[in-house]
Amino acid sequence: MHGRIHPNKKERLSLCDAQNILFSLPMRRCIETVALDQAMGRILAETVHAPEDVPPFPRAPLDGYAFLAFDSGSASEENPVTLKVIGTVAAGDGRNITVHKGEAVRIMTGAPFPEQADTMLRLENTEFTETEVKIFDPMEPGINRVPAGDDVRKGNLIASAGIRITPPLAGLLAAVNHIRIKVFQKPVVTIISTGNEIEQPGANSLPYGKIRNSSFYTLGGYALEAGADLRFGGVVPDQTESIAAALEKSLEV
Repeated sequence: MHGRIHPNKKERLSLCDAQNILFSLPMRRCIETVALDQAMGRILAETVHAPEDVPPFPRAPLDGYAFLAFDSGSASEENPVTLKVIGTVAAGDGRNITVHKGEAVRIMTGAPFPEQADTMLRLENTEFTETEVKIFDPMEPGINRVPAGDDVRKGNLIASAGIRITPPLAGLLAAVNHIRIKVFQKPVVTIISTGNEIEQPGANSLPYGKIRNSSFYTLGGYALEAGADLRFGGVVPDQTESIAAALEKSLEV
């Protein structure tokens, strides 16, 4: 029974046999490209690698002062090192400020690290004025300096084909500027409700002996949850010919 439906041929199939017939049918795995904001819950149809570092520049993880580590080598509580403050860098600041020996830059959380500076000290651990900052502890290179690519390195695998696009993955795709997404087209699920007793909900009165069609909304809800494109194939009486005709019509997708 792998061909068309034959209304005049009555044949009872077990669930297992019916499933085998369905699973033996060829499946088209069509792919479409959608905008990222339309891709939530869809199944990814491509493998994505990061085309760039995230973040693309070294940055500060907190508010403080950035400077050259060797300037703080002799710093102590009794003998702090005083550095000249040459500017302030805030998040989003595109200026290239270069720090030299004896200098420091006030830097805010998320701001790009100044050129040549290789360490920074938390604001609360310093004493400062508009023009000077005192350092009380020796610092090592790399302290509080988040390198470029700390979140994602260029070339890293972001996601493989076949996984569902979730909010965290969508955010990660946006972070690497991948905003046109190849996804598999949604499967089309047509639900045909069968039974002489079935009536569609809506009418205030229900004829005696009839019941409202609740199964469509239950099964349809599960289909939608699974990511399908849902269609209603109508309410069909318990007649082989009617059911066969409804099945045939549902295949005209």
